[in-house]
Amino acid sequence: ARAMVDKRGWPKPAAWGITQNESLWQSFDSITDRSIIIEWSLSDNYRTQMMEPGDRVIFWITGKNGGLARLGFVLKVTPTPGGHWKDALGRRHKAPYSGQFYLPPLPNRRYIHRSAFVGKPAMSDCELLGAAAHSQPPLRIEPKEWTVIKRELIRFDRTNYDFRAPWPIRENVAVNTHSCR
Repeated sequence: ARAMVDKRGWPKPAAWGITQNESLWQSFDSITDRSIIIEWSLSDNYRTQMMEPGDRVIFWITGKNGGLARLGFVLKVTPTPGGHWKDALGRRHKAPYSGQFYLPPLPNRRYIHRSAFVGKPAMSDCELLGAAAHSQPPLRIEPKEWTVIKRELIRFDRTNYDFRAPWPIRENVAVNTHSCR
């Protein structure tokens, strides 16, 4: 298990990762919660300071049955009153910052299992898949990792025809139709 690398000098990531342990995920079930604007606790570090409205964000469940639960955008990042953040059930957690995020719903109770990302060379250093996943968010998702995630999102979308837009979707990314699994 590698420690989280200090990436202060690195350019802004392609997206931010917000993680939650799979056993605690029920208290804010991002798979079933249809809210599109949610609040989440953030750590007090240079990563939180780098977050800006409009940045992409991925909500990720850690653990062996974890994976990508929701994705969206940062709306704002603010210091929490009294250094505490209240979750959806009204419980207080020690957290110096919280973010407000816009998360369009994913199809109900569907998510992309972590196995879709494990073993892909571009994901070998991904913080979501290593020991860093247990650090307080935000985590960094680098451009090459975002490319893999985007490809899986497009594949996932193609399996959800009930949620298809009535107009054709033009994708400017080439999707590999040959699975290597």
